[in-house]
Parts: sequence; structure tokens; C-alpha cells
Amino acid sequence: MYRALLVTSLALLTACPVIPKDDASDGVDDTGDSGDDTGGGGDGITIAEAKALGEGANVTLSGVIVTSPLTYKADGFFIQTPGGGENNGLYVFLPAGAEGLFFEVGDEMEVTGELVEFFDWTELTVSDVSAIQITGSGEVTVDSVDPSSVTDWEVWESSLISIGGDEVTSDIDSYGAVTLASGLAMDNVFFNFSTELGATYTNVIGQLGYSYETWGVYPRTEADLEGYVAGEGSAPVPISDIQTGVVADGSSATVERAVVTSALTPDGKGFFIADAAGPNNGVYVYLGNSWSGTVPKLGDEVTIKGSVDEYYDLTELVAKDITVTGTGEVPEATELTSPPSDWEPYEGVEVRLAFVELGAEGDYGEVATNFGLNLDDLFVDVGGFANADYATVTGHVFYGFETYKVVPDSTDDFVK
Repeated sequence: MYRALLVTSLALLTACPVIPKDDASDGVDDTGDSGDDTGGGGDGITIAEAKALGEGANVTLSGVIVTSPLTYKADGFFIQTPGGGENNGLYVFLPAGAEGLFFEVGDEMEVTGELVEFFDWTELTVSDVSAIQITGSGEVTVDSVDPSSVTDWEVWESSLISIGGDEVTSDIDSYGAVTLASGLAMDNVFFNFSTELGATYTNVIGQLGYSYETWGVYPRTEADLEGYVAGEGSAPVPISDIQTGVVADGSSATVERAVVTSALTPDGKGFFIADAAGPNNGVYVYLGNSWSGTVPKLGDEVTIKGSVDEYYDLTELVAKDITVTGTGEVPEATELTSPPSDWEPYEGVEVRLAFVELGAEGDYGEVATNFGLNLDDLFVDVGGFANADYATVTGHVFYGFETYKVVPDSTDDFVK
């Protein structure tokens, strides 16, 4: 839902010194000036007055109040005219990032930039942090807004609002967002919140944003989500529903009583699970770069809540929560004595290839087989097994760079 959504956590900023303004520059890059200087701004201009100037106007806003920390990508934050109100919130976009910029929510600042309509979301684009000067501190206003009475959210764009009680009407999707009964989305622009279908809040606070033609509220910290009561979550589905498309790409999914069928990949990003033997019953679980939850081991029985993601045509279950419920029996690997007509049903499934002839090691540490697909070194260096014949080679079917591969889990998967 956000510019480029990656799932990271937000490091909250601490107090910092004032950023001095360059005396030799007003902080604005005028090389693209269209010649229209109507938006030159000036002391006392409000955000509402600035927005009225339209896209392309260069403005200086003095005495505005910071209402949010940096986004998780550290490429922007929100400001308001003192006292808030309709049309007086604005998102400040930092295309070069925020290196060297330190501030707190409640800081008063002067900021100069150009008004830009980013897919119908009004932003103040700042060319460099030198165009921002902290001038003091002020009071942050949270405007109470009843969603049922709103006919046009545009007037509250980028404002810090409180929408009262609400209910989550979806599980977290692959972009870290949920939908609310109020009709708004709730997105992880600032941090990765934990919630689920049916969860309720007595009050939701956040910045109002617009992305992918959807209005959404962006809570800044857990403190913005008041009175949380857990929901029931989505009903469990078999892995076959994920692999055959019954559960669509981007949808939430919960898998129960699945068994971990591989070790954790050496890079710590994922592992395989299955809830039965045979085609369509296995899937790769993706943890990502910043996973801090439970990491199960081979043979663990697990319940996993997450979302389905077709990552370059590899079906993944992107984990949001993992619970180890016991130990289980790893489903027997599916034995293949010849190549199937279609490898797709075997994606994520552990297979045992019989009467295997391995060729030379090729590019990227892969080794060719007589089954028409390569062995890959996701878990183990397969190059040391090249140029030999084996009674069986066991591994999971994987997909990457537009080709299917088999990824052995350990050296024990090669049987002479």
C-alpha cells in the first residue's frame, strides 16, 4: 500500500539539535521552475493556503508542527498547521532520504519545498534536509472525525485524526495492511502492527493517507491503537488451497497442523512445510529480513498465520505469526522415477528423484540432472556431488529465475 512496501520496524527518533539553515540558500532547487512564482509562500501561510496554490507551487511553511515520526522507509513525515483542522495536514516527502535530519513529534519547523500530486496524494517534496529548520516546539492537535459523517476524505488528507471505535474486517495482507469496518484501510507506513480479522479498537488514531486509490489511516505507534480486543482471525485452509489458487495472491491465510519438512535456509529467510504427502501439499514459508518471531525446526507441527504472495511465480506463505503446537510426522517424500509433465503441482513439495544422473556444476552453483531441471544450492553445496550417478536424490521443488529446481536439504539427501 505504500511507495515500496517492505516489512521493517520503526526506530523512534529522539530529541535532537536544531538544524541550521544555509544562509547562502533558501533550500529550494529552482532549476525546474516553471516561471510561476505564485507559490512563493511567506511568513504565516497555512497549509490550506499552500494547497490552494496547486501542484508545482514552491512554498515556505513557517511555524508548522510535526505530527509523526519518520515513515519506516525514512523518506517522509507529516506536519500540520497549529490547531489542525480541515485541509491543514501535509505529508513532507524526502526523496534523498533523511540522513542528518533529527526531530521529535511536536517540534515546530520551517520547511520549503514544491507541492506535488503523487497519484492524487498531495505532498510537499523537499530537495534536501537543509530546506528544513526546527524553530521551536508546539502542541500537536488530533482532530476527531466520525467516518460515518464524512462525504469526502480529501479535506482530512494527511491530517492527524481520531476515528473512534472500529473493527478489522480482514487479516493482514502481504503489504502489511488491513481493512476496517469504517471503510478505511489501516496501513503499516510507520510500524508493523499485529492484528487480525475481527479485532476491535475503542479508538484508532493516525495520519490519513491516500494510496492505490484507497484512503487509509496510518497509526504512528501501538499507542495509537486504543482498546484492542483480539479477533478470531481467518479460518484455516489446507496448503492445497494456497497452491491451487483457491486462496488468491495477496490474501490472508492460516495453516494449521502443518509439519516443517526442511531446515531453515542458511540465510535465515525461510523453510518448507507440508500438511500431507503428494502434489500441492507443500509450500515455502518466507520469514523475510527482520523476522523476530518463533523459528521452528524440522519436524515441528506449526500453525502459521500469514499472507499468500506470488513472488516472481514462486508461491510463498509470508509468515506474520508462527506457533509451534507440538511435533509431527514429516510426510513421506513423493518418489519420481521420471519427470512429470508439469512441475507446478510439486512446487514446495519434497520429492525423491530415483536413478539420478548428475552432470557438471554450472552457473550459480547449480548441477544439471536427467530430470530436466537442476539441483540448487539453497541449503547445501551441490557442486560436490556433480558428475556422478545416484540411486536417489531428495529435495524440495523450488522456483526461481523462471525455472523449477530441486533443493536438497542436506548431504544425506544423496544416496549412491
